[in-house]
Amino acid sequence: MNSSASSHDSIYHRFFSHPEMVIDLLRGFLDPSLLAKLDLDHLRRHNTKFTGRRGQRRRDDVVWEIPTRHGGSIFVLLILEFQSEIDAWMALRVDVYTGLLYQQLVHERKLKASDGLPPVLPIVLYRVSSKSPTY
Repeated sequence: MNSSASSHDSIYHRFFSHPEMVIDLLRGFLDPSLLAKLDLDHLRRHNTKFTGRRGQRRRDDVVWEIPTRHGGSIFVLLILEFQSEIDAWMALRVDVYTGLLYQQLVHERKLKASDGLPPVLPIVLYRVSSKSPTY
């Protein structure tokens, strides 16, 4: 990753480390009927320990847990991607990172088999370097 991508990475990571920014993002993109089911006043950030496809640790993803008004939680997985070219396999990577989040929650004993898996809303913030072709 070049220094420009690293700089953007750091800025976005800090930006979405603030609950107000995440709430604004969700209010801008989610259906109001879904938002009404979420307790946005009590969202909390999770530390992630994901490992990427080449074994590197992913520090860029931000995970927020949002309680629901009926008792449970959903997890918002913000995947921050700053790359030099378009990744045709991004949808698969989102599934892998969602699976890694589930594994981490099980490993940390935050889920029990009887609970089932909580919903995860993956949001990809994807920026391709200006040097790459546009499609």
